[in-house]
Amino acid sequence: MNMMRSFLALASCVLLLFSCPLLCGAQEPDGAEDLTLESGKRITPSLRGVLPFYVGASVPVDVPLGQSAAFSFGVEAVGLRLSARSCPVEATTALRFSGMCFQPGRNVFYLGIPLRVAGRIGSACKVYAGASAEMSLGKAQDFSRFMGVVEGGVSFYGFGLRASYTLTPYSGSSRAVSLGLIIGL
Repeated sequence: MNMMRSFLALASCVLLLFSCPLLCGAQEPDGAEDLTLESGKRITPSLRGVLPFYVGASVPVDVPLGQSAAFSFGVEAVGLRLSARSCPVEATTALRFSGMCFQPGRNVFYLGIPLRVAGRIGSACKVYAGASAEMSLGKAQDFSRFMGVVEGGVSFYGFGLRASYTLTPYSGSSRAVSLGLIIGL
């Protein structure tokens, strides 16, 4: 429990650190809320809440197929996106609440910080890749306390497909593959 409190405090400090330039820049009347790179490209930070959201299915690869398929979900409660109109690449980080629901009574919930890079193709399509470090909330009987996730996908007008590879969702050395839908990317 003490470790969870320190993780939550660290996550809060990281989000506060990322949001300080945005909050301070929004109060300047001369329009200096953008950051300008040496190349002349302007980077615009923006805060987002409750998006992106994903739902899907997770299947552990270390157990027989029919025994433990799970419903998985995740929502990014608050996030920071760095983008520029003249550059097709954007970066995001957030505070994510996610979970895997196996059989009744065998659920595990995680709090994590994903880092993601997305590239725009045209005006409506995005291709993204990212990684996340997550820590379980509460008691997790057969599940690992910490989990690593590598994810990627594509979206069109904010709706898309998501695939992820999860390391150690169970105690010991296990892995899981997840496929699903993502909204708001």
